[in-house]
Amino acid sequence: MVFAGFLGHTLIGTLRRTGVVKDRPVQPMQRRAYPAFLIGAALMATLLGVYLRGALRSPTIAVGGRVDAPYTYPQQHGDLPTITAGPATARYTGVPIRELIARARPQADAELLLVQATDGYAFFISMKEVQENDDLLLASQGKGNNASYDIVGARNNKAKARGVNRLTLIPATTLEITGALGKPAPFNPDEWQFQMDSTTLDVGNGPQKLQGASLAKVLQTLEPLADATTVILHTDGNPVTLPLRDVMGSDDVRIFTVVGADRISFAVAQMSGIVIAPQIIRIEVK
Repeated sequence: MVFAGFLGHTLIGTLRRTGVVKDRPVQPMQRRAYPAFLIGAALMATLLGVYLRGALRSPTIAVGGRVDAPYTYPQQHGDLPTITAGPATARYTGVPIRELIARARPQADAELLLVQATDGYAFFISMKEVQENDDLLLASQGKGNNASYDIVGARNNKAKARGVNRLTLIPATTLEITGALGKPAPFNPDEWQFQMDSTTLDVGNGPQKLQGASLAKVLQTLEPLADATTVILHTDGNPVTLPLRDVMGSDDVRIFTVVGADRISFAVAQMSGIVIAPQIIRIEVK
């Protein structure tokens, strides 16, 4: 708006001095006005350039973690070809995630792909799916300030993320569950991702939308012994104790997967948003 007004004022003054516009006597520009005019024009041009550079800047995605060749897309490997995939009723175009990750040269122990977005949403996709799902794409949306990269085609609709800015490969992450159980086994979030539900929790880094699996259903598969009465949530600090009967009688208590910059951690909380233990290192049934 300022630039348009300045330009219009300058144009009318020029037309008056040349005699094209004769609504009032010609007023020649004073010599001392020239430096101010030049400084103002340079300042406006600089501000306009800064604005346009920001408005037209393309989003970037950091590809890293357990890889030998981390890079920033599309500054690097922007030559990756796009394909069209998806069901006939919802086709979409983008770069295959498989090819995107392959350029970073994943290490042998990389088993999960952490997907993080600019709005704080994060989730994970197994490397098995990355290798097998031909429909899993990184799709470019919009231009300028509205430009973004979205994950589309994931088998789990919870893994669909908008405004992706980071893709990180990590080793498999599990939570040890031991004690009075017929079939003790670690909790593997990849095995439970399709049974997870989301809610917003603050586990120490501000409110985040996190995905959690029912602790009752997880324990049920591990077959608590008849004389078991207590669930102990071990943390870096004091352990938290819950009655086993209360846990098994409700789906409200969940094991939530907390996706960090380069790792997964676990928290136990209620779907209502009450955090019971923000950093779990082990669960024990007694």
